[in-house]
Amino acid sequence: MLDENTKKFLIKIFEEKLKDNITLLLYKGRETNKFVNIVEDLLKELSNLSPKISYKEIDNRMANLLKLRLSPSILFEKKKNIIYYGIPSGYEFRVFVDTLIDVSMNATELPLNIAKEVAKIRENINILTFVTPNCPYCPMAARSSFKFAIINDKIRSEVVEASEFQEFSMNFNVFAVPKTVVFINGEKVKEHNGMVNEFMLMKIIKDALEVYNGNL
Repeated sequence: MLDENTKKFLIKIFEEKLKDNITLLLYKGRETNKFVNIVEDLLKELSNLSPKISYKEIDNRMANLLKLRLSPSILFEKKKNIIYYGIPSGYEFRVFVDTLIDVSMNATELPLNIAKEVAKIRENINILTFVTPNCPYCPMAARSSFKFAIINDKIRSEVVEASEFQEFSMNFNVFAVPKTVVFINGEKVKEHNGMVNEFMLMKIIKDALEVYNGNL
């Protein structure tokens, strides 16, 4: 799946940057689909590139406890609030690798003022981000969401590969990507269509909190 140049690059970057061991969790789902084997093959390849990376499958019971929406799902054992649904390919592959490194380091790069605001959030925030592999604006949206979830465990970040899950995406009226949907304490509060960076995502969440608290 990964070409030799990519493997060499990843071996080097994993040797340099991985700190703690990382266990990736794979949920295959109750019914096999054509994406499951591809995702499992990718996780196998990644685990072969560094002794610090491993993966294991989780069962339906655990998936229910984690309230997983779709399969295949990829999570991090030490950060189960970060979820990728589908194949992290194209532009999204770098997002996945960078997030893997962040989780291993238990740190991520955010402007200090944004990081402080994210850390202060006390409500249960769920960010659902719809992406596609060939969208050049999607990685920023997905990466920002994952960074927020690394900073604050109250934030659950779910990234959906929209073209793989078309029916689910249409339930949220996804006609273009990226699309960001914010839930607060399980209630859908705000949607945003188009590009999102860290500053914009913070504003979207702030606006959602204002709406949720009845101030807008």
